[in-house]
Amino acid sequence: MATNQVNDGGEKERLKQYKNVAKHEDMRRRRTECSVELRKQKREDALMKRRNIACDDTESESCTEDENNKEPAAQSTTPKTLAISQVVTILQNNPSLEQLRIAFESVRRLLSRTRDAPVDKVIQSGLIAALIRALYVEDEKVQFEAAWALTNIVSGTNEQTMAVVKEGAVEPLVALCSSSNLQVAEQSCWAVANIAGDSVETRDLVLEAGILEAVDELFSKLNELTVEFVRTLAWLHSNLCRHKSRSVDIGVLRVIAPRLKKCLVHEDVFVRQDACWALAYLTDGNDAQINVALECDCLRPATTLLMSTKDSEVAPALRVLGNFATGSDELTQVIVDSGVLDIVRDIMGQTKTQSILKECCWLLSNVIAGTQVQIDAVIKAKLIPPIINALENGDSRSRVEASWAIANLSQGGTARQISCLAKRDYLKAFCEVLSPSSHIDLLVNILETVYFLLTTLSNQDPGVMTLASACDNIEEFGGLDKLEELQQHPNEKVYSVAYKIIEQYFSEEDDNEDQINLSTNGHFDF
Repeated sequence: MATNQVNDGGEKERLKQYKNVAKHEDMRRRRTECSVELRKQKREDALMKRRNIACDDTESESCTEDENNKEPAAQSTTPKTLAISQVVTILQNNPSLEQLRIAFESVRRLLSRTRDAPVDKVIQSGLIAALIRALYVEDEKVQFEAAWALTNIVSGTNEQTMAVVKEGAVEPLVALCSSSNLQVAEQSCWAVANIAGDSVETRDLVLEAGILEAVDELFSKLNELTVEFVRTLAWLHSNLCRHKSRSVDIGVLRVIAPRLKKCLVHEDVFVRQDACWALAYLTDGNDAQINVALECDCLRPATTLLMSTKDSEVAPALRVLGNFATGSDELTQVIVDSGVLDIVRDIMGQTKTQSILKECCWLLSNVIAGTQVQIDAVIKAKLIPPIINALENGDSRSRVEASWAIANLSQGGTARQISCLAKRDYLKAFCEVLSPSSHIDLLVNILETVYFLLTTLSNQDPGVMTLASACDNIEEFGGLDKLEELQQHPNEKVYSVAYKIIEQYFSEEDDNEDQINLSTNGHFDF
């Protein structure tokens, strides 16, 4: 099997993403940090941090910034929100329990404004220490207001979050996640989720503080919890699985996986999608991590979500299945055997969402990077036409992913499998994308596909197309002109493959050789 040679820094950077084992090491590609991709997609439902915002006093206390996470009802005890300076004065003068309630509710209200919440002013006033002490007060109203205020502080920047963490908020917040008051428990889980989502360091602090043990009992009674609370729990576990730069211990993942399985079949769509994103993060790693999900039978409910009519469920499900396909041949075969390929074909034929199309192509590129039996499964599922369609009509990212799938086929398939690319329409599609302005990966992949296809046709008996016919089609569709232009491309890999194709299959020497004939007596005639 031929492999790409690394000729410049960009190629080296691309190859760093290859983490598969055995002979397909150069072909399978894992995702980069999931959270980066999510931010690019602006997926509000999968944000690492969420604020709990307040309404005006005349409105219901249950409205929030995130429609997926409604705040528990708070009993307002004050007709007026105190200023920060007033709160500080009260707290410095031996306040009564009622004064504590009023003071911390005021802080919560200030921090829950939809605009210009005075987070930094609260920090500079020294109120973080007071809010943390409030978590220890044996009064559920005080605990709830303090947890809510802290939730909104740690929904901010890393600096704001670390100001809370360094004051010692993690342990008392984690402890309150198992509070008998479910409103206090939910709000504390929300705060902890924000902290876990901030960085790999804060995530590890949350785990070390015992968050998994604190919420264990809650998963035994999910049906008794409000939908909003279950959403918070699913999202909390999503943040616990984030941060690919340092994955959590396998033992931790084994605790999390059964909980995700429960959430994946929950009646609420937001619970399911957050749980599926959590599973996507959990499986975005080595084979051992993927096996955790497999052993817990999480693949079945994830596959079910693939058939959802909502992109918000299909997207993470595709990511989970794609992660499986980045694993060993055995893990990839699990995907093939699950019947996913037929579902993916239907999705590609129906979706109008480019990010979904891109994920489908990425998944298929990794299946095709597997064994020749797995390549056959893709071909038999009639997936080559939709891949070519994505190459022709997809956005730039979808086209690049489609090119990886095609290139993997041309480099890893049998002669028969590679020959399935020898179609007039396919050659036209290849020629159309050979523009100097195209993405480097796209150019290299398609150039190598053309080279390996022509080489295959030159080394076997003519099937659906002869080598001469393929070359004629390429020239007819303007491919030869583009190949000549690409010989001037600044990328070494691009121009070297373009040159190699022309030299071996379109050079004048080949034309001259055609004019050399053998006479009937076996001697050359010139």
